Amino acid sequence: TFRTVLSSFCACIHFRHYLDQVAEETNDKLQETGQVKISDLCKTYDLPGDFLKQAFSSRLGKIIHGEIDQDNRGVIFTEAFVTRHRARIRGLFSAITRPTAVINLITRHGFQEQLLYSVLEELVNSGRLRGTVVGGRQDKAVFVPDIYARTQSSWVDSFFKQNGYLEFDALLRLGIPDPVNYIKKRYKSLQLLFLKTSCVGQEIMDQVEASVDEAINSGTWVDIVNAALGAKMNTIASTCKSICV
Repeated sequence: TFRTVLSSFCACIHFRHYLDQVAEETNDKLQETGQVKISDLCKTYDLPGDFLKQAFSSRLGKIIHGEIDQDNRGVIFTEAFVTRHRARIRGLFSAITRPTAVINLITRHGFQEQLLYSVLEELVNSGRLRGTVVGGRQDKAVFVPDIYARTQSSWVDSFFKQNGYLEFDALLRLGIPDPVNYIKKRYKSLQLLFLKTSCVGQEIMDQVEASVDEAINSGTWVDIVNAALGAKMNTIASTCKSICV
């Protein structure tokens, strides 16, 4: 009936007015603190989160002067809050000179986790922050600054050039989490022999093969371990076993 339709219409208008009031109160809190969590508003107004997100989406820029984080739609930020945190994040990460766990910085400096990852990704991809994030958006994520990566690569190249082999433990201590894949990518044009704890270059393989061939041809034997020097001893011995087998 007309009365029923009118009653429903009035109820709808009243509820929209109520949502406008909720949005105004949310905006007041947002401007005061810089961020508001939808989960907190659910408890305050006893309304479902998805419903509030939908209701707020049409009021952003009108009643609510802020933006919803696209990666974590449960948080609303003001532009000033994002700008302030972007400056803090850029300054903090620009000063880092060695691999650092991202979660430690979030805890120590009180960053909003999803916002930090979003801003960090933006800064790295745009080149305004020189480094890489290893491990994605999780507790094990590590930021590796370019200056450390260059020093790291320089050490690896120098050691390999002088010794002809690389030990995986040494690369782990250097902060390289996956030595095998790192070596394969960095020296993809070289022929390398990967052993259990190290990898060796062609020079060592040639030396071992030559010694073994000479021993076979002369009917004698060669003590590879005693012939090896310093840290090369175990690597060359392992290489010999691998070639002989």
